[in-house]
Amino acid sequence: MKVAITQLFDGHSEITALWFETLLHYSLVSTVSEEYYNFDEIGAAALLMLAHKFGIDMDVERARNVLKPMLSAQPYPDVLPSLKKLKESGFRIAALTNSSKKSMETQLKNAGLDIIFDRMMSVEEIGMYKPKRDVYQWASREMGTRCEQSLFVAAHGWDIAGAQSVGMKTAFI
Repeated sequence: MKVAITQLFDGHSEITALWFETLLHYSLVSTVSEEYYNFDEIGAAALLMLAHKFGIDMDVERARNVLKPMLSAQPYPDVLPSLKKLKESGFRIAALTNSSKKSMETQLKNAGLDIIFDRMMSVEEIGMYKPKRDVYQWASREMGTRCEQSLFVAAHGWDIAGAQSVGMKTAFI
């Protein structure tokens, strides 16, 4: 996806980070205003906004196509063996995403990771985005556990902060 966005913006790879920041900004606006919009659609709209700002002609369908590689991203080689070890040790493993359930299921299946998860949860089920505290509390209840008994692993500091705010143990990768 980063390659596709970089090509779209004439080699400016920094636009990918700006797109992701814009996506997060509007997902937070959606949560605060209590008007839920699909994350995938916010992502396409954020890309359209940036294209307009940089004078690139684009429609919604093209924006969606630029973002499609995200659905086939492959995990680092150590991910599957590490998750298998956790599972074999008796841990229950869940995915919690801001993306749509369909996108998450597609991405995890394409990555060969769908078989590992006991539960795949999308914020679309509750209509608000991480890092709102309610999201982590909901996920914990869905797993039948307390926040304090959960370990939340993420690659974004804002996501870790949200999980910590409800008492979850966290690991930043």
